[in-house]
Amino acid sequence: MCVSGIISERYFLDISGKIKYIYKMIIYRQEEGRWLNTSVNVWAWQS
Repeated sequence: MCVSGIISERYFLDISGKIKYIYKMIIYRQEEGRWLNTSVNVWAWQS
């Protein structure tokens, strides 16, 4: 099983002093020969 992940985009939204980091990742699965789009949401608070 060979899966490679590429972080294509990263942007943040400032909401009421909160910073929302959104990582949009493109994952390519060679065993199926197709691209999969997934999103990883990471929350961070402004100090």
